[in-house]
Amino acid sequence: MEIKLLLNSSPNARGFTIVELLIVIVVIGILAAIVIVAYQGVTNRANDSSVQSDLTAIAKKLNAYKITSTTDAYPPNLITTGVDIAVSKGAYGNNYTPSGSNGYNLLYCKDSTASEFALIARSKSGNTFAIKSNGAVREAGIALTTAAQSCPDQGVTNSGAYWTFSNGNWATGL
Repeated sequence: MEIKLLLNSSPNARGFTIVELLIVIVVIGILAAIVIVAYQGVTNRANDSSVQSDLTAIAKKLNAYKITSTTDAYPPNLITTGVDIAVSKGAYGNNYTPSGSNGYNLLYCKDSTASEFALIARSKSGNTFAIKSNGAVREAGIALTTAAQSCPDQGVTNSGAYWTFSNGNWATGL
């Protein structure tokens, strides 16, 4: 008596070999890596665009303040003057403190006569952008370490204010 165990062993049976399965897994992994890198690039560009847009909007409000003020000067700071400043919180980095090694993430510099200002901001992507009272937004290429260093890098001596974003909250300093 002969016992045969046949598990779909006909000559026309088809299935995937382990090599074919491994090739499919590798291809899926490569595609996933490409998608992740592309997504990070898009996210970084979106954050950079938001920060640049914020700087442009704040600069327009500061210029409007100067035009309507009786002193023909920019405001002493961004908080107590009634200038409505709104920014895209999600576009800025987190946990930046003035005393920490990462420095500020939004800095308002004005000269001693308040006739010129500079705004400097760091995006969540790590890029730094600046705008002066008489210019357009450009990549600053500096680290926002201290107001004493960052403001003169933009051609403005500082007697302004900074903003920091830490743990989901904006904080200010003069």
